[in-house]
Amino acid sequence: QEEELDRLVRDTVLDSNMYNDIVHRGGLAVGIDGEGRGEETGEGEGGRAAPHPRAPRLSNLSYKMEDYAQFKAFCHFLQHGTLIPPDAPCFLVSHANQPTAASATTTEQDQAKSGVPTTRSILTDEEYLSGCISLCHQLSRHAVTRASNALSDPLAVTSVRVARDVVSGLLEEMLQFDFRNGPLRRRYDGLKYALKNLETVLYELSVAGVLGGRGGGGLGSNDDGDGDGDGDGDETKEKKDDDDEEGDVAGHLKKKMKIEKEDDVAMYDEEEGKDGGAAAQSTQREIIIPKEGFAAIKERMDHRDALRERLIKTCRDGQKAAKQAIFALHRGDSAHALKLLNQCEKCVANDLMPILHEEPNLRGGSFSGVMEEYVEGMLFYTWLQPTRNGDGNNDNGGSELPSGRILMHDELKLPVSPEEYLGGLCDLSGEIGRYAVARGTKRDRDAVKVCLDTNRSMYMALKMIGRLPGNCNKKVNALSKSVEKLERVMYELSLMEMTGRREFASSMEDETAAAEGNEKGED
Repeated sequence: QEEELDRLVRDTVLDSNMYNDIVHRGGLAVGIDGEGRGEETGEGEGGRAAPHPRAPRLSNLSYKMEDYAQFKAFCHFLQHGTLIPPDAPCFLVSHANQPTAASATTTEQDQAKSGVPTTRSILTDEEYLSGCISLCHQLSRHAVTRASNALSDPLAVTSVRVARDVVSGLLEEMLQFDFRNGPLRRRYDGLKYALKNLETVLYELSVAGVLGGRGGGGLGSNDDGDGDGDGDGDETKEKKDDDDEEGDVAGHLKKKMKIEKEDDVAMYDEEEGKDGGAAAQSTQREIIIPKEGFAAIKERMDHRDALRERLIKTCRDGQKAAKQAIFALHRGDSAHALKLLNQCEKCVANDLMPILHEEPNLRGGSFSGVMEEYVEGMLFYTWLQPTRNGDGNNDNGGSELPSGRILMHDELKLPVSPEEYLGGLCDLSGEIGRYAVARGTKRDRDAVKVCLDTNRSMYMALKMIGRLPGNCNKKVNALSKSVEKLERVMYELSLMEMTGRREFASSMEDETAAAEGNEKGED
């Protein structure tokens, strides 16, 4: 059953349909040409490209991989009494099992000569660490079960001690990490409780007389105990020597108990004196915890944190250019707005996309905010283009009406995800509402009608989609209110025509701004 599970996990992890790999599949290459359109990359003639090792997994696959890591780590502990290393064979898969269009004809020997690793881990660093933390809670429960049979099980105390050493060593290693606020940091905070529970179990066993006392003098204790206890322990160990081939943790823990009682104590007392115990404990901890693997994980996570900080700072430039482009469109400066939008495209393609190619998980957050702002600006620019000519030089100050055209998802130059496109589309309704108020003050009823028809069409289209991703549902509510306000503006313009009033006043702009402010505050 374990072999079938390993095969199922590998087939699932290597399936490109289980990833949201928009960055590497059909997205932009690094750089942008003179016209501002990136070169497309993605599937080649050899078939769909393999998923990037750091591509975001769909649905709850990442949580399942954490459970798989916990299961393999627990099995490894029962067999060896140590923490499973991150480069264990069960976690590695050959690149030959996931050919891409570029490397389909490349052999493993060629990859080795070129310095490209021939294997990769099916777990991310975060999944491995989460699995190790979950293992510690399992060891806490396992220790309680073993300690319940301490009088009849000669290896119970040693098993609890080894579990305590694993949890203590893992906590010491993870203290070196600089976790930012997130799921992994919250799970790490609970690690100390597992260690406390193990220490409590050992203390209660000592109070009960199991450690070096009545009925348990030979149960893996470093204390000499009385003679009867040692004799019973030696007799039990000799009886257990014939069962080592079962592959259970008993054989490993029995050998460890012998070393502690017979070899280690004498050797370190003779050669290193009183300081030998500390050296032995340090050596034993290095064996139990894969320190080199954790050091490599820490180095990679520190590098990814540096990439994240650089991306957040760079996103400000792209988002600022897109926001200023929208302001320029409201002023009627279409030429400057187009220049700013091209500047945003180059910032994304040349500065942000290289970071995402290395770390695709950074696509959310700040980067998605830039893309939504870019979508909003491009949609507003296209929507404002006049119906009489399409040269983009109209200042929207005459009688020419906006075209009312909405760019489709595949017409944008940058690789925008469906969530980002829908978010920018909903934000467009607020800009159209502000434009409608400006045209209403000039009694341009036809332009206001175009605004109303556009927002109403967007609202109906989004409602027909059904369940929307992310925060789009909140934005759809704002869009619904925008349609109601525009209907009120049309009614007020009709009253002006009927009564001959010259003044136009509407709360459309103030209420729209308030709704958007509340939405940003909730986000």
